[in-house]
Amino acid sequence: MTSIEATSPPQTFKLHRLTDELVYVFQRLQDSSGTRRFAREDRLALIIECGESLGWLIRNPENGEITGEPWDDASRHHHAEHPAEGEWISKKGLKSYVYASHHARPA
Repeated sequence: MTSIEATSPPQTFKLHRLTDELVYVFQRLQDSSGTRRFAREDRLALIIECGESLGWLIRNPENGEITGEPWDDASRHHHAEHPAEGEWISKKGLKSYVYASHHARPA
């Protein structure tokens, strides 16, 4: 691995649902605004983004409600170029899930 590969931010972020091993893959979005965002591959409107006050989170694209976030506050406010690895939680209606997250770097 070169030093450029070691220091470049990951382009892919994965959430593994612990109850059934379902995996959601998020790809880094490239835009001119500089906003740090990742879109889910199978539902592009679902975005993980970093806001200055709330940190990393997932919002419902229809109503803006927070539907997912890192479990611990330190990870939520991890203001790097990518979300922190660790446990994430989600809530949609009456259902809640726990996910293990990790970055995927090119091989």
